[in-house]
Amino acid sequence: MEECQVVLPLLSADFYDATNNPAIPLLEEIAQKNNPRKGFLVMPILLKTVGLDGPLAQLPTLRPTDKQPIVGGGKESQYATEIAEGLKKYIENLK
Repeated sequence: MEECQVVLPLLSADFYDATNNPAIPLLEEIAQKNNPRKGFLVMPILLKTVGLDGPLAQLPTLRPTDKQPIVGGGKESQYATEIAEGLKKYIENLK
C-alpha cells in the first residue's frame, strides 16, 4: 500500500451536545469517504462514552482495550500508547 491519509476524530458526548456543531456534517462526509485499501482511513477515537450513529457508527474505532473512556481515571498515557499501537497494527495489516 502506498501512502495513507489518516483521520482520527476525537469523539465524546460533548462533541454531539454542541448546538448546531458545524463539524458534525463535515465529519459524516469524511466518514463516508473511508477506504483504507485506497489510502484514506477514518478511525474515531472515543474520548468519553458516546453512542455513534450514521456513517461514523460503521467505522472501526480506537479506544482503550478495556473499553473505558480515555478521559478520566488517570490512565490517559496508557490509553494513548494502546491507541497508537492499535493504529500501527491496523495500518500494517492493510499492506
